[in-house]
This record gives sequence, C-alpha cells and structure tokens, in this order.
Amino acid sequence: MLAELVCSGGENQPAIPGCRRSPTAASRKAVALVELFTWRSAVCTAMLTAITVAISGCNGKLITTAGIQLFPNSASLYTGQSQQFSAKIYNAASQSVNWTIQPAGVGTINDSGLYTAPPSIAAQSSVTITATSQATPSVSNTAVIALLPPPPSIHISPTSATVYSGQTQQFTVTIAGLSNQSVIWNISPTGAGTINNAGLYTAPAPVLSQRAITVVATSVVEPLLSSDAPVILDPSGVITLTTQPVLGLDGLCGAFTDENGSVIEPIAVGDGYREFVVPDGATQIQLGIYDDNYSDNLGNGFQVAVDGVPVTIPPTAMPWNSESNGLNQSYIFGYQDGTDPVVALKQLSFGKVISVQYLGGTSQAGDPAEFAPSDANGQLDWNMKTSIDPGDYAGNFMSPIAGQTGAAIPITLSATDILGSPIAGATVDIAIAGANAQQIVATTDATGTAALSYQGTNPGTDSVSAVAVLDGQMVATTSNPITFAWLGAPQYSEHVPRGSLTLNYPIGWPVVPLGYVTEYQLLAQDFAGNPVSDVAVTVQTLGANPGTATLTTNTSGLASGSFANNNPGVSFIMSYAMIDGFPVFSEGEPVAALTSVLLLTSPVLLQGAISTPLNESVFLRSAPIALSLRGILNDAALYLIPMADPDVPAIETAFSGQAQTIDVSQLQAGQYWILVTGQGSQGESENGLVEVNLQ
Repeated sequence: MLAELVCSGGENQPAIPGCRRSPTAASRKAVALVELFTWRSAVCTAMLTAITVAISGCNGKLITTAGIQLFPNSASLYTGQSQQFSAKIYNAASQSVNWTIQPAGVGTINDSGLYTAPPSIAAQSSVTITATSQATPSVSNTAVIALLPPPPSIHISPTSATVYSGQTQQFTVTIAGLSNQSVIWNISPTGAGTINNAGLYTAPAPVLSQRAITVVATSVVEPLLSSDAPVILDPSGVITLTTQPVLGLDGLCGAFTDENGSVIEPIAVGDGYREFVVPDGATQIQLGIYDDNYSDNLGNGFQVAVDGVPVTIPPTAMPWNSESNGLNQSYIFGYQDGTDPVVALKQLSFGKVISVQYLGGTSQAGDPAEFAPSDANGQLDWNMKTSIDPGDYAGNFMSPIAGQTGAAIPITLSATDILGSPIAGATVDIAIAGANAQQIVATTDATGTAALSYQGTNPGTDSVSAVAVLDGQMVATTSNPITFAWLGAPQYSEHVPRGSLTLNYPIGWPVVPLGYVTEYQLLAQDFAGNPVSDVAVTVQTLGANPGTATLTTNTSGLASGSFANNNPGVSFIMSYAMIDGFPVFSEGEPVAALTSVLLLTSPVLLQGAISTPLNESVFLRSAPIALSLRGILNDAALYLIPMADPDVPAIETAFSGQAQTIDVSQLQAGQYWILVTGQGSQGESENGLVEVNLQ
C-alpha cells in the first residue's frame, strides 16, 4: 500500500501543493477491500500453477498412463517370518498382479502377496519382490526385503518338571547364535532348593505342601538373554527297595556239589527267599554257616525250607568240607573246624530251579560279650576275610546281588509318606531297565509293604526303581534304585592243586587231665605228597586254652609243638601255612581237659558223629534228651560227664545204632559233656563231643 502525505490543514484549510487530504473512514474501508482481493487472486494463481506442474510432463502435458505402488516398499524379516504385501494400480481397469521373487527360491510368496522368509538364513542378505500388472505386463514395481539371520536364543530342557521332596532334577540349556554356552542358574523364589553350576536342581526337604517355583538360566555374555522352566514341588513319600544283602559273619550259605561233596558253585542265601539254578555237574545242594571259626559257635541254628522241605542248619555246619576236587581246595572255608554241611537235596539235574527260604532261628559266632545272635543275613559289620587270604576266600564268590539267568530274585518294597507312616493300598509301578527290561505292578498291604520277584533271562545288568500311586496321585518314589547283575555260567579262577598240613597226635589224646601238656606234630606236603621243608606254620589254639605259636618244618616236612591244658574245657588246635604260594589249613581237632583220662584211639571232634543235640544246647531235666547220630555206630559207648566233677561219668552205657534217649531226670542241674565213641559202617573210628546245660 502506498504511503500517504497527510496535510496538516483541516478540512476547510487551503490546499497545500503536493499534498492530499486524509481520506475519510468510508474511503479507507473501500481501499482495504480492494487490496485484500488483489492478494487472494495472487495466491490462487500460484496454487494452480503448482498443481499443473505436478500432473504435467516436461512439456507441460497431463500423464494418463497406468502405474503401480507397493505397500510396504521395504521390510526386514528373520527365519520363517512372513510379510503381507499389497499393490495399488493407477489408471488401470484391473488391480490383479503377478508376484515374483529375485533371487528365485529365496523364500516363497503366494498369489495374495504373502511372502515367507526361508527356514534358515546363514548371513544377512536381501531379496526383491516384484508386482507386475496382469493387464499391462509392462507395468510393475518392486520392494526390497532384508533377510536377517536369527538372533541369539536360549532354550532350557526340560521345559517343566515335577520334583519331590529332597529329589533332584537335571536341567540343561542350549544357546543358538552364541559360541559361549555358559549360563548363570537361579531359582525363584530364592531358597526354594538349590541348583549348582551344572544345572542340577535339588528340591528342599521336607516339602510339606505343593508349591510352584521357577528355574532360570541366563546367558553369561548376553545378560538380557534368559529362559526359565516352571517346577512343581510335591511332598513325596519314599519307596525303599530291599533284596538279599551281602552276607555277614554266620550268615546262611552253601554250595551245589557233586555226589562226593566237591563244590561246583557257591551260593548265598541270607534272610529271605532265594531261587537258584542247578549248574552243570551238580547233583546235590548243601547248606552251612558263613564263618571262619566254627568251634565256638552258639545258637539253635537256622530253620529253612528247601523246595518246601524243612531242614535245620546247625550253627557249626560248614558250607563244604575240604576235598581234593572241585572248588573246595581253591576256596577254603574257615579252618575246617566245623561239622559237616547239611545235604538238603540230592539227585538234582542240570537247569532245575531250587528254592531256599529262611524260616527262622539264629546263629552266634562266639562269646556273647563279643557277638550277638544273628539271623541268616549274619553280622554285616564283621569282616571275616581279615584272617584269610582275601584273594582265595570262598566268601568273595558269594555275591547275593547277582544271580544266574533263569532264577528269580525276591524284592521287598516299603512305601512311607513324608512323616514316615506306611502308605497302604498304593499301586506301585516297578520299572526294570537293562538286560531284562520289564514292568511289574504291586500293591502295598496295610503295613505299606509288598513282596515280588522278577526273573532274569539275559546276562547283564538291570536297574530297578519304583513309583507309588494312590487315588491317581504319585505319593512316593524310589529312594534307592537297585542295580542287579545277572550272570551266565559263573566263572571262577582255575583250580590249583594244593598242598596239605596233617596234624599227628599220640594215642589217648584228646581227653586229658587238667594241666596235661598236649604234644603234637605237623607234616607239610606239596600237592604231589612230597614233604616240604622250611615252611612257616602258624598254630592256633582256641577255646579254653588259647594261644598262638609259629613253627618251621624240617627237611622231612615235620614240625613239633605243645600246649598246656591249664583250664578245664575244650580247646581246638589248628594250623595254616603257605605252601607253593597258596594257603593250606589243617583240620581243627579238639582237646577236652578233664580231671580224669578216658583213653581213646582216635581224636574227638566237637559235634563230630553227633547230629543233635547241638553244642551248648539247654535242656530241662524233666524231659529226656534225644541223641541223634549222623550215621549208624557199632560197639558204641555213650558217656554223660558232669563238668563240675568229671572223675566219674554220670551216665555210661553201651549201644549200637543211630539214636539214643538219655534220661536226665535224676541228675543235678549243671553243665555236662555228652561223649560218643564207636565204629562206623566201614569199621572206622567215629566219635563226637557236645556240651549241654541241664536246668
């Protein structure tokens, strides 16, 4: 707007040259309207020009051909991800397009424009998506997709778990896209058990009620990268599996032998029910006590059933005698100072299954101040191998946690809840994995226990575990899975012929007066019967007059010694030595120190020819004592000698036969010797000696 020169004069003042008067209000409004119209016209002209340029070619003409616009025109995808594309065609009658990929085969795209990235992407790359008009193939447009390799990821295994009170669960992680697989393990909430650096989680104990926790694994190099697994903690009872333990001192054992007593295979029975398969060459099964010194054994022995037939095993019965054949000489049992093994069954055939079940009774290894009565498992805390060469001892070949294929092994399970109360009526699933894989189902009785057995048909190792379920809920798990070995034909080291130690004694021994010095002589021979010189022989006297002496054989293989019978009672003398690198034992022989001498022509064996009563048995005088012999004796004599006054036997009688009844109703209470002497069926001297207590 032009500037105006305003005159200073009023309306009635004379005009000033070059000056015009100030307009009136009406004139000023009219001028403003004219100026506003002029400005709006200029703006409209500029906008029209811009629109014309936008839709014109270089020559200023309007474009009327078709074109395509893609939505979106770019994208970034990981392995297997998808992106939906759409196309808008301008100035065309049809909106249909064809979709293609370049390079071909790098992912897929369907007719609707849905692109899917390939299942694996090794490194970052790109692919071009082209949309081409079906109506006008010359019309197309493209979009570029960046294909990205997968980002690092972490996976925990298992993804969830249920863990019972005090039990463990192993967790592992796999980290994709990182070379460093190290993680930090945590538990949420803290204190809900423990987890070590290897991912082994241990549930707290006890768990009194069900609760949920979370195990978290976090990458060491990427702290934002983590994975977790929910864990349910359940209160759980315990299933305890038991089978035959390793035998202890005075346990029940035995052997399969031939008709001569030569051992073919040792067996361990223990406290329970066992099945055994008769090995090739065996015709009988014999049983005895697992001990290394039988002379001082006490107790009433074991009552067992062998294939259902009741049998009594005296506490002095050895599992086998020393024989020149079989395993007897290679594997010595004790000092051979006990009574004969009990032959339970004869005329057995190879492959037959024999059952042996302990019914009751006890055996005591000696002095009650040192040894307690034990059942057929024996005293497990006493290692009797210390006095015998352990590489040669028979007990090494009696592992009851092993069995022959074809036999059955008994298993007892006990299910208790978290408070230790029995779980009755629970279904127990027993899982056996290994060489003889199988499933067994049992039900607990009112005491929470169940008994079962399983048979191994394949040599190898099995693992036995169990789970108890009650009302559809797992209530107990195995606390002690058992590993069990099934053997084919048992293998024993090669039998090596042994030498021998022979104990010689004078006529009239072994019943001697108190204070008498007993002299003896030992002969050491090799397996061919040749005398062996310079052999160190250890001589032990056990019983009433204990002592130890070491002798050396002369060039004739002989060594002489003696001991004094200063204490009344029975002493046993036995010896052992190493001959040709192997231990050899003499048979134990008893010496009864009395105040009078009974001249005998053969040594007296404790128990010996006497089958019953057992040594140190107790009887009431109101009933007679039934004497039973192991065989028929001819021209026999029976003596009942009071130990308090042994000068004159209380009873002395002659007989022939295998049994006698001893009337003790008129005798005083106290301890007595029962002494039997006579001739066996072949004319050989036989005798036996036992101590009894009359009350």
